[in-house]
Amino acid sequence: MDSQDTVVNRLSAVILAAAKEHRQLPTERELCQSLGISRTALREHLQALEVVGLLRRDQGRGTSVGADINCAVIGYTAQPPTANLAPPAPGSQFPPR
Repeated sequence: MDSQDTVVNRLSAVILAAAKEHRQLPTERELCQSLGISRTALREHLQALEVVGLLRRDQGRGTSVGADINCAVIGYTAQPPTANLAPPAPGSQFPPR
C-alpha cells in the first residue's frame, strides 16, 4: 500500500468516527500532524470529499461530516416513503393505534 492509500484510509477512519459520534473533524493542523501530510495535501483531500458531499467545510466553523455519510453510517435514508402518501380519511385515527 502506498502512502496515498494510507492517508486516504486513515482520513476515512477519522471521518467515520466523527460521523458515528456526531462531531466535527479535528482541525486542519491536528489532521496534518496525525496523518503526517502537508496542509496543502490535506486541503486537496478535504476539497475532493466536499465536492462529492461527504464533508461540509465552513470557514471559521470547521469541517463536519456531510449528510450523505451521516445517513449511511447510522443506516438512515433521507428518501421519503412512497407508499401510503394519501392523508388519513376524515374521522380516522392518525396515527393508528
